[in-house]
Amino acid sequence: MKKLLLTLVLGSVVAFAGAKTIGTLEVSNSTFRALKGAVNGSAYLTIKQTADAGDKLIGASCVAAERMEIHDHIVDPVTKAKKMVEIKSMEIPGKKEGCWFFTCWFARPKAVEFVKGGKHLMLMGLKPGAADLKEVEIKLLFEKAGEVPVTFKAEDADGKVRSACCEHAKH
Repeated sequence: MKKLLLTLVLGSVVAFAGAKTIGTLEVSNSTFRALKGAVNGSAYLTIKQTADAGDKLIGASCVAAERMEIHDHIVDPVTKAKKMVEIKSMEIPGKKEGCWFFTCWFARPKAVEFVKGGKHLMLMGLKPGAADLKEVEIKLLFEKAGEVPVTFKAEDADGKVRSACCEHAKH
């Protein structure tokens, strides 16, 4: 029984090791991609609102880009092709939104995922040297929480997070 309990506790710690809680917002899996020669980049993350009431992501900024936009992918009803569109804001639901009397007691935060091929943040007009960064701070702007700084780790073209420990192995 002790081994089972220890395994569950350690598994929970490992699963949330990359999560950062800022106020009532929990942010995890924050990575960005800025490739050499590219004009634009992208950033990905998961956001949970741990409070009962939700919030809304209304913008973002980063020193490595001229501006940032919130994007999503939709299917064009005419051509049936998937295309990227800018959206002005993204609802981050509260943990008790959408529940009813009995289910509210057991409500858990609902994650909003920003992923490749789905919702993501676009870094528009990458500045010189952005592709060489190992990490960057992106300031997320929320309607209620205000400005929330989050550190994003750099991804290579293959989607692997860059590591400062092994740079010499690439040369």
